[in-house]
Amino acid sequence: MLSITLDSRLFISHIFGYLTYAFMSIAGNYIFFQVWAEKEKQRVNLEDQSQKLKELANRDALTGVYNFRHFKDKFPVLVENAKNQSSPISR
Repeated sequence: MLSITLDSRLFISHIFGYLTYAFMSIAGNYIFFQVWAEKEKQRVNLEDQSQKLKELANRDALTGVYNFRHFKDKFPVLVENAKNQSSPISR
């Protein structure tokens, strides 16, 4: 039978190494999720701002009526829908 001698300092060193690795892994995951959550908030905020800017670009500031840019964007869609449904564009 083999006799195994274990140096207590080596044992403690290995345990400390494993615990350090586990702690750093947990800390790294925590930081990753914190950064990911912040980026997601920024993405949502950017989408909201983009939608507001599109709305401002397509409406007259004084009257709130859609402008010609909006008409140019929507007219081809209206024509295609009218063709598909065999209905007039205006009523």
